[in-house]
Amino acid sequence: MRDHNIKFIFFLLSVFVNNLTLCSALPASNVTNPTAGNYGWVYNQNRSVSAGKNCGLSPKLPCSPKYWGSYAPTCNSQAQSPINIQNYFIDSTLTNIEAHADGPCYDLDLINNAHAWEVELSKTCLASYYISWQNSKYFLQQLHFHSPSENTVEGKFYDGEMHLVHTSSTGKVLVLGVLLEESTDSEENPLFKLFLHRNFTQSGAALEIEVPLDPYDAILPGISSYWTWWGSLTTPPCTEGVRWILMTETMKISTNDLNRMRFNLEHRTVGTQVSDNGDNNRPVQDLNGRVLGFFQGEDTVYEIDISKESASAQRASFLSVSMICILVIFLQLFVGL
Repeated sequence: MRDHNIKFIFFLLSVFVNNLTLCSALPASNVTNPTAGNYGWVYNQNRSVSAGKNCGLSPKLPCSPKYWGSYAPTCNSQAQSPINIQNYFIDSTLTNIEAHADGPCYDLDLINNAHAWEVELSKTCLASYYISWQNSKYFLQQLHFHSPSENTVEGKFYDGEMHLVHTSSTGKVLVLGVLLEESTDSEENPLFKLFLHRNFTQSGAALEIEVPLDPYDAILPGISSYWTWWGSLTTPPCTEGVRWILMTETMKISTNDLNRMRFNLEHRTVGTQVSDNGDNNRPVQDLNGRVLGFFQGEDTVYEIDISKESASAQRASFLSVSMICILVIFLQLFVGL
């Protein structure tokens, strides 16, 4: 009888331990604060700013960036984006970015999500574009833009910022950012023309675009210098653990493209989440002790097929070596004589 009791006790303990393990393995809840309601977030619209801490209690009072933490608690965490770039150090462990294009991709979705224009790659295109960095591959998922820029450099805002969102095969998120500068001399960018000239006002709507796209060629600058740090998504739920890379070289954007970018979101979107003045950038967040690395690059970030160049170089090298060998033999014969 005593043995049966002991076995029964061990059985109860095993059930307890198994359930404890199962519970500990469950992901942490990321639900919004129930006291703040669940009526969404916006950028700094007058009505949301006036709502203050009482945001989210009604559809007319969504949460402004200052109170996004009431809507999504992670937005109040310690490693948030965007940031102000300053006091960085040259990190010798960083490597050059290699951008690969196996495209072009003809299957895209243009999405108006009420706070940004976004281009998503279809499932058939997800392997078409990727970057190799620090011995890992990150595949392009989507790209979108903000105006003005979200990240600043020594306190300076830029006219806009493109975000190219990548993920690895293990689910790690990397955002490649490019700062935009308005230029009255710049021509309209073919990539921007692809979606900024499309007018549809329904937020959440998707429009298929069946044209070739090479975002790396159209967006990435020619110099591979960059800053990098650990941060988060810049909109709720503000998920952290995101690797950020911000290119130091800016990209020019025409006045027409910039104006169209801002106007479409502000005036042609039902239920827009942008600020009353057309801004859709989150305020800069504190670093809280985070370290910013800097990579001084000189090479292009775009992968080029150099097989022909390599062949030419090899032929030139072979001829040079051959000529040197002939010259050495000639000198030896001459001296011998």
